Parts: sequence; structure tokens; C-alpha cells
Amino acid sequence: MLDQSFSAKNFETIFTLLNRQGKVEIDAMSEDYRAIVGEIHTVNEEIKLLCRKKKALRTEDEVSRLSELQESLSSLRYKKSETLIAHMEALAVEVNSRLFAFNISTSVFDGKEEFMLDDSLAASYAMKQLQHNIKRTFKIEMTGRHQILSGIKRLLNVKMPIYIIRTDISGFFESIPQERLLKKVLDNSLLSYKSKAFIKGIIDEYERIKDTTLVAPRVGVPRGIGISSILSEIYMKDIDNRLRSRREVIYYTRYVDDIFMIMTSLEDYKTIDDYYAALEVMFSEYGLSLKPKTDAKCQLVKYSPKEMFTPVSFDYLGYKLNMSVVNKILITSYTLSDKKKTKIDERINNAFAHFENLSKVDIKAAKKDLIDSLNFITGNFRLSNAKHCAKVGLYYNNDLLDEISELDSYTSTLHAHPINPHAGSFRTVVERQAYIDALKAKIDKIDFKARWENKTMYDFSIARISEISIWL
Repeated sequence: MLDQSFSAKNFETIFTLLNRQGKVEIDAMSEDYRAIVGEIHTVNEEIKLLCRKKKALRTEDEVSRLSELQESLSSLRYKKSETLIAHMEALAVEVNSRLFAFNISTSVFDGKEEFMLDDSLAASYAMKQLQHNIKRTFKIEMTGRHQILSGIKRLLNVKMPIYIIRTDISGFFESIPQERLLKKVLDNSLLSYKSKAFIKGIIDEYERIKDTTLVAPRVGVPRGIGISSILSEIYMKDIDNRLRSRREVIYYTRYVDDIFMIMTSLEDYKTIDDYYAALEVMFSEYGLSLKPKTDAKCQLVKYSPKEMFTPVSFDYLGYKLNMSVVNKILITSYTLSDKKKTKIDERINNAFAHFENLSKVDIKAAKKDLIDSLNFITGNFRLSNAKHCAKVGLYYNNDLLDEISELDSYTSTLHAHPINPHAGSFRTVVERQAYIDALKAKIDKIDFKARWENKTMYDFSIARISEISIWL
């Protein structure tokens, strides 16, 4: 039976998972826990120093000190475990208090309100447990981008007639009717009472603080709060099932509010426009609106081997899907989306801008940051130090690319970028030029396409990834 309690034991499990992913913020932990972690680090450093010396060359004092340190390390690790338990128990007491509530703040970004939880550790762990409870109870499994795009790629290289609809739900999070959503949540007998109470409390707090000139009363879930994506999945289940079960639909998927459908026929509808109009009516029955067919995010495509086909290209989940017909066969290739192309250009410019600014005060650090930035942009890395953690980067974020020659343009852009270290960091003009020439020679060895093909990996710590991400 699923343990849905907001207990110290469950919080310890959450801590362990976060720690494996390198996502534990030590500064947010208790003072006692931070102190012990500091002691362990100090002891480990001294042990490493002593172990650099070969056993046969160690003095009696060094051997004795090493044994003493190892005993101390064992004791500290036990103490760390006990302190962690005490900390998690304190969090559990706070979360289970009758006074505990999720505090939400709001800000407006790009015309839409964004919400966030308070940064307390209690709220963070309670939210993660709440998300786990809902996902397991409602059996929510979100399909990943890669899985979606791989499936689409297989199906969009065909000779049989097909119809394609790619669209988007307008103002998705802000449109979900709360009453119908809460009924689904509160009617579930498997979800714990406390989980239901927390969900109700979050929705009530959202209603209290949201701007009703932007979102009407009693609709919407708080955009930016982790639980909202899961609640939206619960609400969309009926719609998803209805569309997947249609006999003409051979593929249906939805990534948050982004919908992609492939059909073998239009059933009783004469045109794909008529079919889409009927979909709009269906979604309106659930209080949701699809993007109008004139919107850039809406694509209605018809392919038949017997008819003329005008090539189609549109961005979807990070790629540009390019559809054309060769020998009466529909061929679909993947290239970088416009957004990704812009992001690469911006990151290259930001890397050099950071280099120029930092070179005014620390030319050595500026060079290291620039090379690390370019390796970050053109290479791959793990999201934590653990071997099982996800790999991300140029290849792993774009492994479905068909036209990798397009990466050559970014190599050219990189090699042509001016290198402008601060003149005051050098004694002479000649010295500065020699530095620029040496750095350019190093940068000229960087090749986007080669690094994509070789799946080049770099070993960045979580802290270093965070640093680089700030200036990029």
C-alpha cells in the first residue's frame, strides 16, 4: 500500500534521491548538519593528503594519525545520519502542524502571472511528497519529448494518405475549471485526506492572490508551481482517452498543452478544417480553447500520394519538422528549431561578452570561463556526478537531427567571433596580440559537428554548471 504520509521517513527518501542527483542545497540544511558536513570534508582532505604518501614511506605518527582520522570519519558519518534524521523529523513536525500551509507569491512575466512557493525546506519537501502521492494515486506518467519526437519521426515517413494536426491549448494553466478539477481529485478514494487538503489549500491560495483581471475567478491552476502540471494531467485524462480511442487516429500525443495527432481519415468530415472545427467544439465542452487555425502554433496538413503536396516546415518541441514528398513518399526530416538556433547564437555571444568583462580584472579566470563556456555549448555532460544520471548537451539534446551539416554554420560563427581581452591586462600591444592568437588557435579546434558526431563529454560539477548557466 502506498505510504502517503508526510513523515520523516518519506522525507529521508526524498533527501536521498535529491542527493544522488546533486540537488541538495547544503546551505538550506540545519546548522548542525552543515557543521558535520564541514568536519567530514576537513577529515577527508587530511586523509587524502596522507594517502598520497606510499605506505612504506609513512612515519609511525602518520600511520597513527591516518587510523585516528578513519575512526573519526566513521563516527562523523554516523553522527551525520543521526543529525539528518533529526532534521527530517523536525520538518515532518512542521509540515504536519495544523498551522502549516503552502505560501505562494506571484509576479507577471510576458503578460502571464508566474507563481512560486516560499523557499522553506518544509514547503519544498512537502510539495515533493504531495507530487509523489498524486502521481502514484492517479497513475500519471508524462511522456518525454524524445519519446514523442521519435514516434512522430517513424510515422511521418510514409506512402499512405494521412492527416496531421499540430496545435496548442490557449492559456492552458489559466483555463482549467477548478470545480471540475477538484471533483476529480476529491472523489478519488485512494488519495489521502491530507493530500486533498493541501491541494485544496493551494487552489484557494491561488484564488486569493491571483490577478482576476488576467484570469477569471474559479478557473486556472498556479503556473510555475510543480503540482500544477500534475493537476493539469489529471484534468486532461478524459480528453486524451477520447481522442486516442477514435478509430481514425493512429497517433495522439500531448506534451503539456502541445497536441500532435495523425489520422488515416477524417471520418464524416469533408475537410481537415471541418475536423479541426469539431475538435474546437469538443475542447470548449471542457472549458478549454484550441489555438485558431491561423495561429503559428496550429498546423493542419493533408498528404496523399495522388495529390500535389506543398512542403511544410514548423517548429515542434525543439526541432523543426520539414515535410516534403519524394517519389510520392512523405519524407520528414528534423533540423534545429528557430528558438534553438537563436539560443546557440546568444550563448556564443554571451560567452565572449563574459570573457571581455572578466578580463578587465582577472585575465586567467576569463580564459578558463570562456573555454568552459564553449565546451558547455558544444559538448555534453551529466546533470550530476552519478553515472546513471541523464546526459545533456549538444548531442543528447539534439540526437534526432537529420541535417547535422547545419552545425557547420555555428562553427564558422564561433571561429569568426572577435576576441577582445581588456587592453589593460597586457604590458604591450604585441603581448596582447600574441595572447589573442594563442586563444584563437585553441578556439579554432572546436567543431560543432565533430563534437555532435563524437558525443564529446565534459566533466562539469553541478556548481560549475550553475555558474556557466548564469552568464550564458
